[in-house]
Parts: sequence; structure tokens; C-alpha cells
Amino acid sequence: MPWRLAVGEVDGEPVIIILYEEPGGWNPKAAVRLELTDRRVTRITDYLHCPWILSAAASVVVDPPFPN
Repeated sequence: MPWRLAVGEVDGEPVIIILYEEPGGWNPKAAVRLELTDRRVTRITDYLHCPWILSAAASVVVDPPFPN
């Protein structure tokens, strides 16, 4: 299944959004949260197996992709 990553927000919190290609375009399916300390990643929380996270969110914002 084709997929891609995008920067975005879930309920105002910055996350990486996992998008799956489906009929009609790219749709958000999961989020990955990165925790940073002194500009270093100290924790990664992957919500791929928690599909209710995005459906329960009040807002999901996916930033436009960088141009190729």
C-alpha cells in the first residue's frame, strides 16, 4: 500500500502524519509524536496501531508537502 509522511498537528500538537493513498487522494491514517530534548529525539510514540486517535481528535491538520 503506498504511503507517505507529512508534518502536521493533532489537536494543536505537532506530529508526523502517516498518509495512505486511497481512491480520492492521500488520507491521514496515523500519527507519530516525537519528543525532543536539546534538539535531539528522546522519545518516539507511534500511533499506527491506534486508529481511534485521529478519529477522536477535534482537529487534524496536514501541512502541504514540500515541492519535489
